[in-house]
Amino acid sequence: MDALILTLFVSLTLVGAGAVLLVKLVRDGDFDHGDRLSLLPLDEDDPRPGSDVRNREGTAHVRG
Repeated sequence: MDALILTLFVSLTLVGAGAVLLVKLVRDGDFDHGDRLSLLPLDEDDPRPGSDVRNREGTAHVRG
């Protein structure tokens, strides 16, 4: 019975700590760039024009 009480105490402590950290992160505005980050996999593979790009042989050429 002691193990059950200890397990319950530890699990409730972890849930409480997680809830407190979630509230803190939301209040700090840490999730403001979530929309932008979710679109990154859809970005084109080509870098911006004018940037230095290395081809398969390892030599650099300038695009643009």
